[in-house]
Amino acid sequence: MGSGCRAVWMDLTGVAPYAAVMGRLFPELSNATTAPPLIKSLVSQGHTGSAAGRGFYEYSPEEAARWQSILTEHAWLVREIQAKLFALEPTAHETTL
Repeated sequence: MGSGCRAVWMDLTGVAPYAAVMGRLFPELSNATTAPPLIKSLVSQGHTGSAAGRGFYEYSPEEAARWQSILTEHAWLVREIQAKLFALEPTAHETTL
């Protein structure tokens, strides 16, 4: 996955959670002790992803809604594939749909 793809994924799922995880994991995995400066800068400016209208990229409300819809659709497709591959029991949410 190219860096542009990672940036879009982080925008869709939220930059702030990535910053928090990086801050916890980096000391264990590398010499870094905090999230990279770019990530910290984005979060401190409120550029936390598509839901906020800006992360690595800027999003109009329509674009943000479209991307969120795509993310949700793909998340459900992944869940369906997992269920088929691993014969998982349906979750409470799925049994009420």
